[in-house]
Amino acid sequence: MTKHLHNLKAILAAVILMALTAPVANALSRSYSIDDLTGSTWAPSESMYNALVYTTDQWIFYRDIFYRDLLVEVNGAELKLEKQDANTIIVKNAFGGLMDLPFTYNGSTFTLKTNATAGGDPVYQVTNPASRSDIKKIIVSPTYLKRNGYSWDYGQYTKYSHVYHGNGWVSDALEENPGTQDANGNFDLYLSFNDNPIEVQVTYTSGTTKKIYIDTWQIDFFKPTCSISDIEVKNSTSKVRSYKGEFDFKSGNTFELKNLGGRYAGLSPYYTTTYGTTTFASNIEYPTGSYNLENGTAVLNSVRYTVEYAAGDPLNLLDDDTNTPKDHVVKCYYTAEKLANGSYKKNIDGKVRMHPDLANHRGQTRWVTNGGDCTTWTRLEFSFNDFVALEEDDNSTLDSRVGTIKDTRITPDKEVEVTLGVDILEGRLNVRLENENDAFLTATVPFVITKNEHFTTSYDVYVVQGRVSSHDQVDMSKAKYIGTVQYDAAKRGEYSVEGTFTPEVNVKPGETFTDDFTFFVRANYGRETSASTSTKRMAAKLDPTHHDLTTVNFSTTTGVNGLINNSLSLQQTPDGIIVNAPENLPVEVYNMAGIKIAEGVANSEITLNATGVLMVKAGAKVFKVVK
Repeated sequence: MTKHLHNLKAILAAVILMALTAPVANALSRSYSIDDLTGSTWAPSESMYNALVYTTDQWIFYRDIFYRDLLVEVNGAELKLEKQDANTIIVKNAFGGLMDLPFTYNGSTFTLKTNATAGGDPVYQVTNPASRSDIKKIIVSPTYLKRNGYSWDYGQYTKYSHVYHGNGWVSDALEENPGTQDANGNFDLYLSFNDNPIEVQVTYTSGTTKKIYIDTWQIDFFKPTCSISDIEVKNSTSKVRSYKGEFDFKSGNTFELKNLGGRYAGLSPYYTTTYGTTTFASNIEYPTGSYNLENGTAVLNSVRYTVEYAAGDPLNLLDDDTNTPKDHVVKCYYTAEKLANGSYKKNIDGKVRMHPDLANHRGQTRWVTNGGDCTTWTRLEFSFNDFVALEEDDNSTLDSRVGTIKDTRITPDKEVEVTLGVDILEGRLNVRLENENDAFLTATVPFVITKNEHFTTSYDVYVVQGRVSSHDQVDMSKAKYIGTVQYDAAKRGEYSVEGTFTPEVNVKPGETFTDDFTFFVRANYGRETSASTSTKRMAAKLDPTHHDLTTVNFSTTTGVNGLINNSLSLQQTPDGIIVNAPENLPVEVYNMAGIKIAEGVANSEITLNATGVLMVKAGAKVFKVVK
């Protein structure tokens, strides 16, 4: 939205400048076809302004200086642009959903296509519109503003009237909004019927006629960055809607939203009084909010949302004698949550969840830490409670034009990072030989989830022998499995896995065995069918990710024989056997009668001439062999 500068000094300076130099339109960076404007790159919203006060300042050229507009409507939910032919664009649901309008587009401007005459002037007329069974006829007539009611006391026109003309309804040239260019080179666009008023005359089937004056109408073309759906409830009628909006992620889990409830911006009215001239105008406000992914909550902050004239006659803005603003000439409504008990509160509570089916890993590895490049991303979906537009003076009057907006769901296009964080608690990591005769070591591996425990179903713990600090040094074929723990919401991200593993021992009996052992966590992701909320996750199917290489040193002399024995292995050869061991232990072979039939040392082949079941003794370990 571009027509919202309301600084009096700036306006006066601009008028003086315009009197000295002719205005020059901004040059476009490219041409825009009908296909561009009706495609998916841009989504439209409309702005409607009502002219309020004309002012004559007798100190400058004894002429009219400026007039101000009040932005009274901003609509985007159902406004659409459709291509009819090579030169014609249909603006669907214009004027807040009232009607469709056909325009000729020449690559720069819109010109309303008329189909009837009224009083000799060309107009556009719709009879019995299909979308409005309560309306018999709509006539759109171009007008100009005739000023009257001059006040000699204050040097200003305090009233005006619309007069029909036959020059058509033609927009200014299409323009690009500076500072909005995206990575693809696309700008936000706008096309304004600036100070080019029309009268919309609506005749209802009941026989009553209403005239609506729009003094400036503008179409803004924004680049959508989110999808919005909701249910609009007005006059006991519900309408399911789907449309586009803009969602901008800000710092600290905050955001800014455009097109909430189908209104591209909230409106914040104000007035100023200078040299006896009271100026009413509107600033625009965008809803903001915040979210917490860990607990799944979101909040939309209340914002000034809509405005309307409190008095029945929008021309009657000033007191006849004092020329000061009437009290409550303009009403303002703000967004408020509608509670189940029928009351209202500021700020709209909601929820945020991550789309599990849209989750994905990025990177060439599946290691998150230790030099890995894996990150996890997904899109968010926000849902908000029912809200209304509440009059800010009495906090009870509702804006019937808004009604109640139910079941609002917003899905930003931009992905957010939700990479799992895992931290093995090195100070509590424990490796031990629990019993002297154990042929294995026992490990207790505690770890915590530091962030984003959203899609995991379980965690595996592995160990590799030696000190390893980089993911590319990990040989998964040699990694030993310690154990698994299932996801459990009740654990609040704190887990511990205990299990056993067999190390490779390269010392002799009675010597001290010492070595480093490096542990890591593998996180598993998957879709579970159980509805249990404490132990099962509804999650996307993702590759496992690996986390946090953490090294601990282990040393022992007691029980080395048991570890050595467990490290022995037997290999059969065509002519005999080889016992593999960390040292050249004596090896003896017996038959089932207990008679020694061969002997040798470990790591060398021992030839066997006997057949049948044989017993091979190496140190304290005995193998059974069938030859």
